[in-house]
Amino acid sequence: MNEGGQDRLGFKIEARGFNFFYGERQALKDISFAVPGNTLQVIMGPTGSGKTTFLRALNRLNDLVPRIRTAGELLIDGHNVYARGTDVARLRSRVGMVFALPTPLPLSIFDNVAYGPRCRGVKGSELKDRVEHALKQAAIWDEVADRLNDSAAALSGGQQQRLALARVLAMRPEIILLDEPTSGLDPLSTLRIEEALRELVSDYTIILVTHNPLQAARIGGNVAFFYLGELVENGPAGELFTNPRDRRTEDYITGKFG
Repeated sequence: MNEGGQDRLGFKIEARGFNFFYGERQALKDISFAVPGNTLQVIMGPTGSGKTTFLRALNRLNDLVPRIRTAGELLIDGHNVYARGTDVARLRSRVGMVFALPTPLPLSIFDNVAYGPRCRGVKGSELKDRVEHALKQAAIWDEVADRLNDSAAALSGGQQQRLALARVLAMRPEIILLDEPTSGLDPLSTLRIEEALRELVSDYTIILVTHNPLQAARIGGNVAFFYLGELVENGPAGELFTNPRDRRTEDYITGKFG
């Protein structure tokens, strides 16, 4: 892999005719699109459209599911992540993921963020600095700076989700994947996470999955619409929401199904 780089066409992530199967069931059908580095790509669609499958394919979390298989290519920095010999542990260190439900470790706020770097041998002042920087990037530092030794379980749901983001950031990935990260949060917590992502895009390539067209429109950037395992269309949010090319996209964003 080109560590920390992009392929020669400038794409950090690219799917080329990518198909994904759970046994006999095909979850993704001939997906092809590219994500440049340092951009925020939204994947939008209803439940069962293949959004999460695509996201988990990027860091091969789907490997944990029996009887999966793929066809086509899914590339990061021009390297097929399903190629024989891929270092999956290294891949997952480069591609961090935030899930829909935050699951803090039964540790302090500080130790939740420090856990990953500490496992890699980071310690002392470097560890302290990394935790503080990650909490600031996740827009939660001001709320927890004076209680880092408190249990993370005492945080609100929105704070726990930003803590989950800080845990990913502390590992210094290149790509951040977020799977419905605000689905269970109040509007204010949702806004804080969206604002944090807009700041982070200058340093990371971000893919956010959502079933909410309003959120996709708010975040902007490029939006891909997935439906029944297919990529229906992908383009700038302003164009997709004002002049969708496919009737299915128009029906979804106007609430005719979802």
